[in-house]
Amino acid sequence: MDLQMKDVHNFRLKLLAVGLVSASILPGCFNDRKAKSPAASEISTFRVQMVDQSGARLNTGSISIVDAVGGEGDASRFSLASDDNSKTSYSVIDDAVTGTGGVIDLNLLSTSPRISDNPLDVVFVGSAPNFVSSSSLQSITATGDYLITITLTAINSPASVPVASQSVTGAATSAGGVTNTVADISSSTTTRAADSVSNTAAVKGTTSVTIPAGTQLKTSTGAPAAPGELKLTVVHFDNDTGADVDPDFVPSNGSLALFPGGLDTTIEDDDPSTPESGSFSSAGFAAIELRDANDDLITDFSGNPVSIEITIPAGTPFPGGATGAGLIDTAPIGTVNAGDTVPVWTYNELTGKWKPQLDPDTGLPIIATVESKPDSTLFVSFKTDHLTYFNLDYWYNYCNSSVSAPASFNVIDAAGQPNKRQFSLSYYQRSGGWARTKRAYSLDTFSSVDVYRAPNFPVVFELKEGAESLIATFEPAAGNPILSQNGKIALSNICELDGGTIKLNKSNPGTPTNIPVDFTVVNVCSDIPGEFTEVTDATAFVTGGDSSVVNVPLGASTGIGTANLSSNVSFIFSAAADGITNSTPTFTPAQVGSAGVRLVLGSQTCKTTTGGTGGTGGSGGQL
Repeated sequence: MDLQMKDVHNFRLKLLAVGLVSASILPGCFNDRKAKSPAASEISTFRVQMVDQSGARLNTGSISIVDAVGGEGDASRFSLASDDNSKTSYSVIDDAVTGTGGVIDLNLLSTSPRISDNPLDVVFVGSAPNFVSSSSLQSITATGDYLITITLTAINSPASVPVASQSVTGAATSAGGVTNTVADISSSTTTRAADSVSNTAAVKGTTSVTIPAGTQLKTSTGAPAAPGELKLTVVHFDNDTGADVDPDFVPSNGSLALFPGGLDTTIEDDDPSTPESGSFSSAGFAAIELRDANDDLITDFSGNPVSIEITIPAGTPFPGGATGAGLIDTAPIGTVNAGDTVPVWTYNELTGKWKPQLDPDTGLPIIATVESKPDSTLFVSFKTDHLTYFNLDYWYNYCNSSVSAPASFNVIDAAGQPNKRQFSLSYYQRSGGWARTKRAYSLDTFSSVDVYRAPNFPVVFELKEGAESLIATFEPAAGNPILSQNGKIALSNICELDGGTIKLNKSNPGTPTNIPVDFTVVNVCSDIPGEFTEVTDATAFVTGGDSSVVNVPLGASTGIGTANLSSNVSFIFSAAADGITNSTPTFTPAQVGSAGVRLVLGSQTCKTTTGGTGGTGGSGGQL
């Protein structure tokens, strides 16, 4: 579950007015910055977290920061909020703020230049055991409090997630990490139909991998694979999320939202003259890994190359320009067909950057030819001498041809006044391939938006408050106003927004009031159906849109804690005890009213007189 803070991944909100809930009116506000006085010239804060495909925060793994295009030296400007030491790699277990279940608080060094003088362009890279690594590309141009969220997908995700995985086992011999010389090792994912009754998400494409018999295997350290069982795992991500049906691209709705590193990309290239930043329009993606008996990752192969086949869903957009490994400046002209070509890319899990996949024989970037199977399924196949993440992508330039130049637009309410309402931005390419959703979780008010890294192809755009679409009309800088269609507007590219004004279909909200909300934390009684018992020793806190984390002390006898919360802001209540952490869904004080909020943390035996047996894991927050 996300903390409710500004998410500024590739867009920046300019503030007309500020309506912060003061920490002084909330009980027990704390932070981890007491050991360090922020530099007088810069007071920005950065809260970094990893979440899984459902939005649940991860409390294990590591996060590193690397320079993005135009941000040479920016990664080393960060430090923990509790000290003033440059650091680019952080452990979720060792460096997270106590009681937050995996949130890391960062500042800039006291010696760092002001962001307004030297903006930040960095990539936050996250990894965790049994998850597909990912990253978040950030362009930060002004002082503020920021939430950076890195979404990781579990290798064995539930059927509600639109990815498919398959694992098989093979064997490595004792003779220098060679695979069994008799049989190949092969693994293929399968397609899956959507089923609303069982909450099953569709997966339209497949990925197949074959490692030839007798291949020599080496780990990332160059050591031969340990003799014994080998485990080959393939995870396939579709490119098509049914954009015309459901444009709300959150992880539960579309695989594009789970794309490692996002679709706004930084390319790893040794040639300084080569452009290094653009937007991917995906035709398909797969994460592939092979581990030996010691659970070490196998990265290099010698002998016969590994074969990979990835299918391409029908209707995938096809660009009008060249389809090599360079940037494309022209919009899509149709859909992919047999005989077309698509570049193949590979992901560096350590830097969060992509680079062209090289042919193991020629050393040149692979531009794969699309083929068709007897049932008309489109696919590409290629060879490789390593396993990692592979991606079929058309790489588009920005519509303004600049990383640092945004597309800026104003937002007014239904009465023509500067907007004071919270919203999120969602925009996507029809027929799939590319999408972006940015949430403006903040107590600030927004009347102008800067969109960075705007792709050069047609998109459908909307502003949303919860599930409600807010756009009434768009008035471009030149030309006639455009009426929205069901709250959405169609654009030839995002740069059409530059200099224009979006008018909302709602007036500004009234002045917020502070409402007292009661909170309790309970365990389910495993031996008494329908009964609960209070957990009075839990660490409990509320996270709100102003980036604060507010303690909610629980009464020793009643188990009730109370906090005064702003009436027009969304919050999340979290608690931790005995190594178990859980959070509620997002709520507003008006929603819960006098009933308050009850969070189920775990379960325990209640009939004994010596106390419970301890929690067994959260079962979800209740409101």
